Amino acid sequence: MLLKFLIAATLTFLCLAGCKSNEAGKKLVGKWNSGTGSEQMIAEFSADGKLALNARAPTGPMWMTILGTYSLSGDTINFTYTDMRMTPDDPKQQAIANMALKATKQRMLDVFIKNDSSDQLSWKSDDQFVMTDAKGKPQTFDRVKK
Repeated sequence: MLLKFLIAATLTFLCLAGCKSNEAGKKLVGKWNSGTGSEQMIAEFSADGKLALNARAPTGPMWMTILGTYSLSGDTINFTYTDMRMTPDDPKQQAIANMALKATKQRMLDVFIKNDSSDQLSWKSDDQFVMTDAKGKPQTFDRVKK
């Protein structure tokens, strides 16, 4: 009898933990903004687990986009980065940006993979969450309203 109770309790716990993660995943879908100006980052999470992180590049007037996938496990969000691109503010500079990216893309992706493959996620409201990286640095994101 005790064994049946323990099995039922374990299955209930696992179902509730999965439901919480699924609920957070549904809430996360959409476009989110953090910071302004040269510190701005826009994160887009899709329902099928795809991710696009758009940030102002520290090297000049352009956007850097990192593409990949994400998954949730409790309060942890895990990232897999697969590609990146750079989009200069001045479209005439795109060819130069493409050449620079071609030479450094894999090295840059490796840095992201090494330094930021999972973060802690905490919800402040349905329209705001905080991601805290492995070094303890928090970053607040607000939902972009349509």
